[in-house]
Amino acid sequence: WHRTLLVAGGLLNATAPMLRYAAVVCPGWGAATRYSAVLVSSIVQGAAFAVIGAWPATLAALQWPARQRVVVTAVASLSNYAGGALGSVAMPLVANTPAALLGCFRLQALAGVPLTIGLLAFLWLPPVEVSGGASAHDELRQCCCRRRSALVIGTFGLAVGLSLALQ
Repeated sequence: WHRTLLVAGGLLNATAPMLRYAAVVCPGWGAATRYSAVLVSSIVQGAAFAVIGAWPATLAALQWPARQRVVVTAVASLSNYAGGALGSVAMPLVANTPAALLGCFRLQALAGVPLTIGLLAFLWLPPVEVSGGASAHDELRQCCCRRRSALVIGTFGLAVGLSLALQ
């Protein structure tokens, strides 16, 4: 279920920019619909980070001996933060006009399409013996569609998404 949950986080992360770009360029959407779509895209991205942000510790616990887990978690977490910090610093340099910002949104949306298609392919991988023979699709349904799991994922996603929207 670890792999499946990471795929779900990746899908959310890849589709959020597409929704954000659609909110900006779709001519039939009113201001309220556009604002709602941007807000939903931030919540979706927050839900993705709720999964992706916890992944370094999970990966360390699953694949490294106990004495190396702290270092693996630190390096993986810092690489996530460094990438985010570089993106935050670079954005004003890359998108210093409204047209340039719209161009960045467009590039993010275009990059999200192949990422989403590639990540969707993981849902049809053959069963993994370690997980008891369930396919990735079945694992995703079991870990995300139970009421408690959906509530926890939704709550963390909402909290992180709202913090991103406020930023």
